Amino acid sequence: MLGFFRLLAVFALSIHVNAAKADDAESVAIDGSRWSDLEISDVLKAQLKAGKHVRLFGVPSTRCVGLSGTITFGVGAALDGVDGVCLEATGDAPMMDVPKGADSVSVRNVRFDQLWKSRIFAVVRGSRFHASNIRVRRGGALIFSGAESGQVDTNSRFEDGIGEAAVLLTAGSKGCRITDANFQRNSGFGVDIGDGAHDNEVSNLRTDENRIELIGVRWSSFRNIVRDNLAAHTGDNGISISGDNNIVEGNVVIGVRLNGIAVYGSDNIVRSNVVIGNGRNHSEDFIVHFGDDKVLRSNPSDSSVLSNVLVNPAFGGTGSRNTISSNVVEVDRKLQDFTCGLSEGTGYRPWRVGMSVTLDSFAFANGAILKALSSGKSGAVVPDCSPAHPDCSDGGAHWRFVREFALGGGPISNTLCENRVLQAGRPSCRLDVARRDDCAR
Repeated sequence: MLGFFRLLAVFALSIHVNAAKADDAESVAIDGSRWSDLEISDVLKAQLKAGKHVRLFGVPSTRCVGLSGTITFGVGAALDGVDGVCLEATGDAPMMDVPKGADSVSVRNVRFDQLWKSRIFAVVRGSRFHASNIRVRRGGALIFSGAESGQVDTNSRFEDGIGEAAVLLTAGSKGCRITDANFQRNSGFGVDIGDGAHDNEVSNLRTDENRIELIGVRWSSFRNIVRDNLAAHTGDNGISISGDNNIVEGNVVIGVRLNGIAVYGSDNIVRSNVVIGNGRNHSEDFIVHFGDDKVLRSNPSDSSVLSNVLVNPAFGGTGSRNTISSNVVEVDRKLQDFTCGLSEGTGYRPWRVGMSVTLDSFAFANGAILKALSSGKSGAVVPDCSPAHPDCSDGGAHWRFVREFALGGGPISNTLCENRVLQAGRPSCRLDVARRDDCAR
């Protein structure tokens, strides 16, 4: 009987909704002040799945409408919240799903609060998805999976998230633009580009507190543009580039815990960036707040040498043939003993018998980069993974072939030109003492 009355209420609301825009069958307006959370939730899901343009209004700023389940969008559907309407998760499912083929979906002026209930906020597989002026709080990742020409822009904000990234581009996503957005206190990346995603742009993003990088490009991703972003006070690197043929320009990276801009991939162009005062892991008072009320502190006893701009084969990248030019770099005087302005790393650790192995770590063996599929100790058999046999074992740890890499796993032929080092680092930072017009290979 209760189910019957609920259906009756939803039917009545549907009549009201359709009457609100009788002259336009594709658009509906919902006055949220007149209905319960459950009624609004049901009608939202029904109308958006049908591809309607839904305008939700009349919800006070002090109220979050409880969203039951997941909104699945149909082709051309649009959700427009008036005065920043708030939707709050009532369960652990993703809040939005845009299936493949559901193209030209848009969401704007909506606040979402996922209450740390899921590591996935939304999955977008359709093309030309557009989110503008949205705020995602305590949520999981907004995942673009095999999507084309998606957009996030217009002062969108992602904060206190617990996903692998606040925004994740994966499964070959291409032509996407993530721009004009703010990322604060997230557990993962701000934007993570991986799994073959290519020809995307991330620009005008900013953070002044994030658990790890504002932007990361993984080794399998290529031809992306990372431009005009501000990364400050992150708990890892500011920007990391493990993929190839990307452009990194016009960014400001300041006061992050590890390296400012870390280039692990090859054939990238890194130019006209301002990178100052990074490597703060050696500070006494560095702290980052993130996720569900967690904190990360610096480790002043760590003796690792960090850099404002680092070039190094790592994380699946080959760290070679990069051009690092016209960057302005400054080492914090208090961190000179542990920090370089510009540096080139030594590359992958070579595989050896009995070494400690952690899951997802990398090593170099038999002319190839390998990724660990298990933790423990390596065995006595040199791993021989290959494209034909990608998985192999050394008798102790298990490995997966990533890519071939010559010359012992170290960097090859990087070019550093016309970088301006305002304050050099420790004496061993040989690249810091080059004149501004020098080019070092």
